[in-house]
Amino acid sequence: MHILLCNDDGISAPGIAALWEALLPLAEKITVFAPDSERSAAGHALTISRPLTARRVTVSANDKIVAYAVNGTPADCVKVAVEGMGIRPDLVISGINNGPNVGHDTLYSGTVAAAREGALLGMPAIAVSLAFFDRESRWRDYRPAGEFAARVAEKLAEERLPAGVVLNINVPDVAEKCLRGIRFPRVGELGYTEPLEPAGDDGHTFQICGRAFDRGNNPDNDVTAVMNGYISITPLTVNQTDYAFLNELRQRGFRC
Repeated sequence: MHILLCNDDGISAPGIAALWEALLPLAEKITVFAPDSERSAAGHALTISRPLTARRVTVSANDKIVAYAVNGTPADCVKVAVEGMGIRPDLVISGINNGPNVGHDTLYSGTVAAAREGALLGMPAIAVSLAFFDRESRWRDYRPAGEFAARVAEKLAEERLPAGVVLNINVPDVAEKCLRGIRFPRVGELGYTEPLEPAGDDGHTFQICGRAFDRGNNPDNDVTAVMNGYISITPLTVNQTDYAFLNELRQRGFRC
């Protein structure tokens, strides 16, 4: 099994190292294409204003792992690997992200975007995040998330995902014995208290921040599942069409 790894925290992030360590027993080859520096919350941005360079780097003594640092976004990394350098992996895995990617944050996430780019290019893809909502989280242990991702990867070697689907996985950052199980929830509504704070005295300069909370308060969503200590697995589709409303528009017409 040839696995392409990417992330948005950068080539030197501990999450991606934990991921390739967990995947080594499973994979015949691991190719890493990751940003040369952190690109968190980059969304699905592509770099079109300048050239992109994939620079070969050494990240491990294991000869199964070949790695490149890219001066671009997470989606750029997958695009350069597949369409630029002709790499066709059996599976794309993005992560392990330093923090949750649930609710509306899946739209902003560079981690999810890299996996989505893999799906857009015709490959099965998963995004993996270490989920905590307190920035002072005491555990910050990527190993359980890496081991879980490896089990999912092994499963996907036997049962392929439907075309255009990304599995978004969030593993709570708690002691393994405290994990309560696995849930398959829908995308929830993640809100933030005081999402902007002043970063100057001019009234025009701000820092995006805030404390997360479950805005939807629905037991069947990924935010609630993770906050309650469950691993969440949510399939995301790259097709953004609202088919129900599309049919309604066709039936009733829409005149401007």
